[in-house]
Amino acid sequence: MSRLMTLALAVGVFWVTAHLPAQERSFPRTRQMGRATVEYKDEILQIVASYDYSQRYHSSNWLLIDVAAWTKRRLILERDNITLVTPSGGQTMVAAQRRFLLDSPNISSLRQNAKIWRRELNIYLSPYAPRESLKFFALPGEGIIADTALLDKDRVTAGEVYFEMPLGGWEAGTYALVIDHPSARATLPVTLE
Repeated sequence: MSRLMTLALAVGVFWVTAHLPAQERSFPRTRQMGRATVEYKDEILQIVASYDYSQRYHSSNWLLIDVAAWTKRRLILERDNITLVTPSGGQTMVAAQRRFLLDSPNISSLRQNAKIWRRELNIYLSPYAPRESLKFFALPGEGIIADTALLDKDRVTAGEVYFEMPLGGWEAGTYALVIDHPSARATLPVTLE
């Protein structure tokens, strides 16, 4: 290939990259499925995250994100595999069940307020596949929690994930919901207004 052709190709790639929306550059393999619903998809993993209520109302300590996942390769997802990276680069782990229970009145209020904003996410993945629960959290009377969840090609695993900001309130901006498993990795944008 001639130098002129190589230079023209490099300029073309640079121009296309510079004119992509910022989300496509920062969060590859993602696409918006609604105002606060985003999908990540690669050759192994497909994840949909929805945070309609939390996008608008995030002045409390708690952030609620509904997640549904499907994978071509069976894997066990642990709660430690999910983190939220703040706009300033800080990292927040999924909240502990103990903290979730200690603040159960606020969690109940959050769930009640978010109820009309939530939707079934399996329709984005495989609407007729059996559903597996992602059960990282439970209030008294809601059953037993599990620190792991099975992701598989034969089912859609779905549930709620909570993050806590102990100092109260979440700043507006774009966060990164990161699923980091030894066999698969996904990063999805979570934009709070």
